[in-house]
Amino acid sequence: MDMIDKIQTELKQQGLSMVELARRMKGNTATRKKDLSEILNRKRDPGKDLLEEIAEGLNVKWSLDVSIKSVIIFDGEKEYHTDQIDNNMQLSFLRNVIINLAGFASLVNKINNENGTLYILTDKTHASGSGDLKNVSNELYEEYLRVKP
Repeated sequence: MDMIDKIQTELKQQGLSMVELARRMKGNTATRKKDLSEILNRKRDPGKDLLEEIAEGLNVKWSLDVSIKSVIIFDGEKEYHTDQIDNNMQLSFLRNVIINLAGFASLVNKINNENGTLYILTDKTHASGSGDLKNVSNELYEEYLRVKP
């Protein structure tokens, strides 16, 4: 599930329309409605600030600044490591989405304390992916499985 799917799922679960969400968000409602339309139709990347506003409008917590020290993204052809991810907007966005939507955000400190690695599998477009933990204790992995959506 990518961020767009997550937003659409939250809208459905809360019984909200795009217009109702736009009204809840900061700024001009017409502008926010246009922003939401472009994002939900996958015509633009929402960016961190707008994602935070969407989360606030949906009354959900998505911490977009969480940082796992060791992250690897593999697209079937190439592996990208933390430094490369940090310097690539699309890869860093994917990393942040996976951390927030796949249950890793609540475990960041524990993952870092164990020097664990978040391993993300994606395709060549880097539009969505799935994550897993490597090099962590069985206890931490089991905790991740319990919080995983």
